[in-house]
Amino acid sequence: MSKIKLGDLISIIIRAIVIIYLWFNLISPLVTKFLMKLINKNFNFAQVEELTFLFPEFKEMISFIWGMNSNYPTVKGFFRFIKDSLILLMR
Repeated sequence: MSKIKLGDLISIIIRAIVIIYLWFNLISPLVTKFLMKLINKNFNFAQVEELTFLFPEFKEMISFIWGMNSNYPTVKGFFRFIKDSLILLMR
């Protein structure tokens, strides 16, 4: 095993600090502003009300599908759950 050099360690730390700084001070605010403009432009209260009315039905469908796919192995069951959920929610 090779040891990490001090210069490599410092460059890793500096890169991490720069990435975190850019994310919190530049990228995140821009994405937030863009999403808020998009939401405000396309906001339709009737659509929101309709979606919230359907939540109990979605919950019931998801519970049913989860029970159907619980017999499968973890990864296969998860992908079947996602596939079946999307199919039933599109109907």
